[in-house]
Amino acid sequence: MQQLSTPNQSIKNAAEPPYFFQGDDNQDVRNWLTACEDYFDRNPYQWENHSHRIVFALGKTKGNKVAAFAEKYRKVMGGIGGFTRDTDYTTWERFRQEIIKRYIGIEEERRALDEMDRISYKGKIDTYLLLFENLNIKAGLAGIAWRVRVESKLPQEILRCLSHFSFATDEE
Repeated sequence: MQQLSTPNQSIKNAAEPPYFFQGDDNQDVRNWLTACEDYFDRNPYQWENHSHRIVFALGKTKGNKVAAFAEKYRKVMGGIGGFTRDTDYTTWERFRQEIIKRYIGIEEERRALDEMDRISYKGKIDTYLLLFENLNIKAGLAGIAWRVRVESKLPQEILRCLSHFSFATDEE
């Protein structure tokens, strides 16, 4: 009788830890978060606990621009230093939201929207859409707002052609 082997949960996949996030203008916090998540996904059994993920990620921050955020987040997460404990702060999703809110900010979104307003259609739909998609990474538009923004600078002839197509979602 042949024995079935089960995957060994203690085996670690080699993965480079994410770089340090310092909150500099040339660093995008979303890319850093993706690097952290990729690292966690390489060894999911080691990172099942979201609190451990957050503590590790906070340890991969450094510098004056992130020190206050990291310290406050850790204190609220654990209810230490006079802060009331918030159990939502122990979830990765909440950590993700809070650090993005702190280091992306409304200003970057507004600049991306202003740049979208300056885009003009120059005869190549693929270039036009690529410019919009790249700026939308920062602007974060979706649904009708995204569709209206993209269609606003297209010539009527292209809009007429598009009206003959049926799309299941706005992402198409």
